[in-house]
Amino acid sequence: MPNATLHREINPILNLTCILVTLITVVILATPYFFLAPAPALMVLGFLWLSRWPASGYYFIIFLIPFGAYRGYKFIQVPWLIALGLLIVVILRYLPKKRHPQGGQFSMLAWLIIFFILNTLSTILSPYPSTAIRNLILFAIGFLFVLLGLVFISKKGMRITLPAILISSISLCSFLAIVGYFFNIPLFAEKVTSGAFKRGLGGTTDPNNLALMIIVGFPFLVYYLFYADRFWVRALFFVLIGINGLGLVTTFSRSGALVLLLVYGILFVAHFKKLTPKLMGIFIGAVGISLILFYFTIPEGYVERQLSVLQATDKSMGRRTSYLYVAWDTIKKNPLLGTGPGTFPDIYARTDYAEKYTSVNKSPRRFAHNSYLEIAVGSGLLGLAAFLFVIGSAMVNFIKAQAQYLRAGELKTAALVKTFRISFTGLCLYLLVFSEPLHKHFLVLLVLSEVVRRYAPGKVNVTP
Repeated sequence: MPNATLHREINPILNLTCILVTLITVVILATPYFFLAPAPALMVLGFLWLSRWPASGYYFIIFLIPFGAYRGYKFIQVPWLIALGLLIVVILRYLPKKRHPQGGQFSMLAWLIIFFILNTLSTILSPYPSTAIRNLILFAIGFLFVLLGLVFISKKGMRITLPAILISSISLCSFLAIVGYFFNIPLFAEKVTSGAFKRGLGGTTDPNNLALMIIVGFPFLVYYLFYADRFWVRALFFVLIGINGLGLVTTFSRSGALVLLLVYGILFVAHFKKLTPKLMGIFIGAVGISLILFYFTIPEGYVERQLSVLQATDKSMGRRTSYLYVAWDTIKKNPLLGTGPGTFPDIYARTDYAEKYTSVNKSPRRFAHNSYLEIAVGSGLLGLAAFLFVIGSAMVNFIKAQAQYLRAGELKTAALVKTFRISFTGLCLYLLVFSEPLHKHFLVLLVLSEVVRRYAPGKVNVTP
């Protein structure tokens, strides 16, 4: 009888897992990547964590978005491993039950499917198959990220957890950019040791990407500045506004500064009714203090950099104009399905403009610095139309959800939904000067546009 009990307690799957982990660890120890030996055991522990608290894994992926320079090592990317674990959890948890994990509608699903089909056809016909296939795979991973978000973001996640993660991760990245720029730390600023044009990076690999993320996070800072219940919380968000503003300055992004000014204007109109005489005084004082701090902390050459956008002789402006010419010529030749997703750099590298604007020892491949142009070139006008319909569906979701919360008297949640919409608007504006049509923060806000409607008053909700 004791032997039978002992036999029942032995889990063959657990034993097999232990053996496999041991063997893989031994093999890794015998390679030049011996320092990755703990990875298999950590992956098993991580999967056990995800199986118990899967939503935390998805939120952790979102937290890691601003830290692209440090999310992994070569072919091992932490967000991809977590996403794979989450996919396994979804398959094991919901497929046997043969039910949708949320039971809610997905209003933009049709447009996303159409967009992916068009890009697949474009990839098949592309004269640059390797680039097109690589980008099509990235599109598929992006859509998987959206679907996982629909599974794991709850009502509490929408209202509390996700805004907190966006604010904390982006603000930390801005702080690191400030430290890297002013203290000459190469980990968080580019070209620190070369003596060339220095710019803040934070945890990103591109200053313009950091500028985009600051634009995404800024509306949330202003929202909590107005709606926080305690003075010290408002003071905290005032400080965070200063950190993110200075973080944007260290990027020297001209387009980032312009778009943030536009977002400032939108936020002022959106929160104008909340500006009581007391808050107006605080606002005026805050602006005055900000101007003083800006004067004493502004990097040398920042104003000249911003004003250079008005100079016809500015080389970067001439190069960006050349992108428009190349894109227009390509679209005329391939108007419907384009030349394959992400192929603009391959096309530009073969033009005379590439030779004119490419520095010595630099790659002639250049992005269009416009996500909409990238899509129009890559998947044609049909693909661009589908992409714009996705954006339009998200906007409609935010507007309808905000109206539902207002009718139900949930004013604070309605204001938060409006904040999501303003953040999404700022991001879409910045995509006019930045090439990453499926930026992860863009995908996060797409997910939120669906989630806010799912949990809007009057809906029959299924909590994950």
